[in-house]
Order: sequence, then C-alpha cells, then structure tokens
Amino acid sequence: MHLTQFLNHATNHTGTRLLVVMTLLLIALFVVIGNSLWQNQRLIQELEHITDERAQRIQLSTDLLEAAYNRHQSLINQLLTDDPFERDAIRQQFDKWGNRVGSIRRELRAHLDDPTELTMMAKQDALIPRIVELQNKVVTLLANEEVEPAQKIISQE
Repeated sequence: MHLTQFLNHATNHTGTRLLVVMTLLLIALFVVIGNSLWQNQRLIQELEHITDERAQRIQLSTDLLEAAYNRHQSLINQLLTDDPFERDAIRQQFDKWGNRVGSIRRELRAHLDDPTELTMMAKQDALIPRIVELQNKVVTLLANEEVEPAQKIISQE
C-alpha cells in the first residue's frame, strides 16, 4: 500500500509540475507574440512616416521644377511677343511663378535633413541672386521695349 500511495502522489505531483511548466510556456509564448505584434506595428508606422516624408519631398521637387520652368518660359514668352499688353499679362505670370518658386523652396528646405541635400540647396541658394538679377534686368528691358539687349542677356547669360 505504501508503494501505491507513493506512485499516486508522484503522479499527481508530476502532473502539477507539468501543468505549471505548460502554463509558463504559454505565458512566455503570448509575451513573445505580443512583443512581435507591437514591434511590427511600430515599424509599419515608422515606414509609413518615412514613405510619406519622401513622397512629400519628391512632390515638392517636382513642383519646384515645374514652377522654375514656367517662370523661365514666361520670361521667354515676354521676349517673343510684340504686344505690350500681352507682355504685361505674361509678366504677371512671370511674377506669379517667381513667388511660387520661392514658397516651394522654403517648404522643401523645411523637409530637408540630409547633409547632402542641404549642401545642394545651399549651392542653389548661392546662384539665385544672380539668376533673379538677370531675369529682372531682362524684364525691365522688355518693359522699356529694349528687345535686343534683353535677347543678348538671355543668349549670353
């Protein structure tokens, strides 16, 4: 009888130990799964932020290119027309696109954080005063009906 009691007691004790071990393993498994899901969600949010930020930079760069092109094109169109009223209307477009270039550059600069991008923007910043000076000189010449000197600046500069 003593052996039977011992075996029953040992079996019950082993069953309890096994139950405790299984419970701890399940808890550990749930902790690992929970942590993995949390990390996955955090990484997805971070990736979405990076993707959105890059998409904004690309869009701003595209908008800047379009605005700069339109500003230059409106300068050329002023040169090509002989009608002073049409030239004045095109001048207004020239000014509008100039304002747009400036506002896009400011917005784009606020999104830049990479040293290479900031260096490139600084190089462009250094060129802008000269470009604006030349463009304004051409516009002033055209407003005074001095087409040939304006053409000369555009072709040479």
